Amino acid sequence: YLSQKISSSGALLDQSHLSSVTGTLRVYPFPQVGFDVTTHYHPLYRAIDDASLSVELRKDAFTYFSATWVFDTYLPTDTVLNHQLRASGGLAMLHQKFLATWEVNYDVEQNLLQQQRYSMTYKNQCSSFRFDVTQKRLGLFQDIEYHFLIELKDVGKILTI
Repeated sequence: YLSQKISSSGALLDQSHLSSVTGTLRVYPFPQVGFDVTTHYHPLYRAIDDASLSVELRKDAFTYFSATWVFDTYLPTDTVLNHQLRASGGLAMLHQKFLATWEVNYDVEQNLLQQQRYSMTYKNQCSSFRFDVTQKRLGLFQDIEYHFLIELKDVGKILTI
């Protein structure tokens, strides 16, 4: 079938009648530990055009650490399209009444911390309160967002700032 690769600007980069061959390996040596490796091999260029490696450590649904390395290249010119490190985690405290989570995306190719997100949530029997801070960077553009949410059980969101 037809395989196409499109750049972030939407331009058609490659069109061939040979598609990539995908290989995925998932290993869970323990219930709390997981590894994931995915690659795409392109037979036309006899090379791997993208790969990712992930590891996850989990205590329960809310206490975890996850890290991912992603690499993507445009094979005809050997141009790197994407080279990132991503990490995230969460920590539940006080019998899961208080939850703190974070995410960080780092672009290795541009040596740039692209996005950071930090969130704190407090839950009780009938309501929850959440505060998020997100910082995004794209080239010279930088944006910081603050978000506050109050949610009532059986009612839904009553305040979002």
